[in-house]
Amino acid sequence: MKRPSQRTAAPAAFQQWLPNCLTRASKQGRFCVCVKNYRWLSTVFSQRSFYSRVVAMADSAVRGPPGMEGTSMDSVDSVVQGERRPGSHKGFVEEMRFVAMRLHTRDQAKEGTLEESALPIQEWHPSQKDYLQFLVDSKYVYEFFETFMNQSQDNMFVHFKQTGLERVPALEEDLNWFKQRGFSIPNPEKPGIAYVQYLESLVQDKPHALLCHWYNFYFAHTAGGRMIGRLMSKLLFDGHVFEFYKWEGDVKQILDQVRVKIDETAKDWPRDVKDECLKETGLSFSYSGTILGHLAKRA
Repeated sequence: MKRPSQRTAAPAAFQQWLPNCLTRASKQGRFCVCVKNYRWLSTVFSQRSFYSRVVAMADSAVRGPPGMEGTSMDSVDSVVQGERRPGSHKGFVEEMRFVAMRLHTRDQAKEGTLEESALPIQEWHPSQKDYLQFLVDSKYVYEFFETFMNQSQDNMFVHFKQTGLERVPALEEDLNWFKQRGFSIPNPEKPGIAYVQYLESLVQDKPHALLCHWYNFYFAHTAGGRMIGRLMSKLLFDGHVFEFYKWEGDVKQILDQVRVKIDETAKDWPRDVKDECLKETGLSFSYSGTILGHLAKRA
């Protein structure tokens, strides 16, 4: 795939090129093949540190699950089956959490391994239309997850229907709020579309790995997502609290119930299947990062 020219605007080039690169590499089972391209991107888009951060996330993913640093994604399956992964004694959710925390910056989480971003979230300055596009792309991904879970006949996903974490109804209310104020609701853009296309490929090729994306996308929204929502509310909407950040009932209790369901579902998975699922964490962060790119803009 041809690299975008350095003369091309960074966000557009990044959003058009990186998702395709991620998808192609992952389908081929050769995520490492893109490492040099990611490092090149880091220099091309150095003026937009958010994109450099996504590059760092991808590089971290290439190193493999925690405890296997220096191991390429292609060789993870050759690791001794009995080797314990960090968090495995508590359950598979803890394994996924541990991997995800490593992909945070050190100021975001004590387990983080990435350097602090040169453009902290507090310095993001998107427009109202940027935020609207973020909601639209987010809804597109949530619609895929919720439709799939509701329609799937696979016993593996039976416990993830109507968990209480669903976001589509709330997002529909928020988009209606924008319409009532004269905004035209845009179509999903490349970040959301590319992510759903990749998720669709997992349904056929690696259905177990889909659970990793589901976990990261929903759980991240209940943590960092709410913090971003509060910031955008104050910055752009005079404190208006969107339905996207509200749940029926205690969200902490809902999360605890879902954790139990995930651990129960994954308890009998072979080690190689669990590792395959953990490998998806970097891609989950990268695709989610392109959607957050609608918000990560300088003033």
